[in-house]
Parts: sequence; C-alpha cells; structure tokens
Amino acid sequence: MIPVPPPPAHLTEREGAVWARLAAEVDAVGVFTRSDASAFELWVRTVALWERALGGEALDRDREGTPRAVPVSSIVQLTRVAAALAARFRCDPASRGAAAVPIAAEPAEVDDPDDLRPIGEAPPRSAKASLN
Repeated sequence: MIPVPPPPAHLTEREGAVWARLAAEVDAVGVFTRSDASAFELWVRTVALWERALGGEALDRDREGTPRAVPVSSIVQLTRVAAALAARFRCDPASRGAAAVPIAAEPAEVDDPDDLRPIGEAPPRSAKASLN
C-alpha cells in the first residue's frame, strides 16, 4: 500500500479539493495501490459533480444557453456511483466494519468428508437427537 499521490494538474480547483479530502480518508484506511489511481480519480470527479448538483449548480445548458437544473434521477445515479467507489476504498461504514479474512496457505484438513456441507446448511441431525 502507498499513500494517495498529489492530485493531477488537469483537475479543477473543486476536484483538487475533493481529491485532498478523499485522499486523507483513503490514507487513513491504508488501501491505496498504484493500480487504484484511475478508480480514485473517477471517484473524485463523481463526488465533485455530485456536490455541484446538490448545490443547485447547473451542469448543463439547453440550446439557447439557459442553464438547466440537474434531474433528481441524475443525482441519484451519481450517489450510487460515488457510494460504490467509496466502498472500493473501504470508505463507507459497511466496508470499514468488514473483517479481513486471511486466506489459508494450505487447505484445512477434514477428518470426515461427510462433515462438509454448504454454508448456512444445518448439520445433519444425529440418530440420538431424532429420538427426542
């Protein structure tokens, strides 16, 4: 894991501010790698756009050049994308609370293969238990 790098020069001032804010969160979690750069930039741009839309800023203009309000459906979609990207960087409550499960180097040994069953399936009832 590496720290989030400084924002690229092509970002707007608003996007640069969002980058700094989100980078602090991601650095605190410690999950950033070089291969995350594109996804992180997408998250930054999505959050910056979402903030503009929530603030009532017109993001589009009609043919006459009149600013148009952002449809609620677009704000909802931006929210979904931003939330999905936040989860990727473990910056949402659900993913932060998720326990990391280490992967065993060797498969676990099983004494009796009949003891294996799908997760969530109840263990077989023993003959003794069925008499009660």
